[in-house]
Amino acid sequence: MEQENIKEILEKCKQIFNEKMFECQTKSGDTLMCSINEAFDEFHENGHNCLGCNLQDDASLIENFLKTAENYDNPSDIFRVYIMLLYLFSEKIFEIKKIIGLPQGYKEKEFEIFRTIKLWANFYKHPKAFILTHHPDYFFDTDKQISQIRKQSGNKIIDLEFLRKYYKGEDSNKYKNLIGELRNNENVKVIIPALDNLTQEFCDACGIFVEIIKENKAYKEILNDLTTLENYFESEYLDKGTND
Repeated sequence: MEQENIKEILEKCKQIFNEKMFECQTKSGDTLMCSINEAFDEFHENGHNCLGCNLQDDASLIENFLKTAENYDNPSDIFRVYIMLLYLFSEKIFEIKKIIGLPQGYKEKEFEIFRTIKLWANFYKHPKAFILTHHPDYFFDTDKQISQIRKQSGNKIIDLEFLRKYYKGEDSNKYKNLIGELRNNENVKVIIPALDNLTQEFCDACGIFVEIIKENKAYKEILNDLTTLENYFESEYLDKGTND
């Protein structure tokens, strides 16, 4: 994996993430995730909705990681930690989609990145026969030598297509085949998504998801009932015991 330009790539990731998730132009001037609260203004004056805050916590965690990621010695380690943080965020998106009943397949293309993230996270959480390989090499899918690597005889390529075959659910027959392909294999090449492209697609999908919540009255009503504390700020004010 190319090491020399990893700092430049991370700098680009930080710029994308900051612009899309923190400096985006929202009506309230909040971050993208906190701007979700705008969707519930029509329902209350002193209530507090927890949805945006919970998602913002994960966004801040990702932002903090990107600020320090260059301290990792290996780009593949950066990807492994980064993909798990994105996965934690994506799982919350999946849960919200389930709660509001977002139709299966809706915005399929735009939300594909969340499923890609989940597949890579499954790969690291449940490595299966991957632990039987010897010092696999890692490459970004935008590296110049990828085409040549794919053509080289004897290389076992682990990429998104491979993950869809072996790491999407459990199948005993496929597991036996996986062991056969990876056991004692010293020619394994793992082709992972380029960090900057991954960041761009993730942030774009988050923006689309926020807009879906803001623009659909039925979804707003469902989430308002489940995630809003009425008179929250009024109660907080009274709890301080102020007479102002």
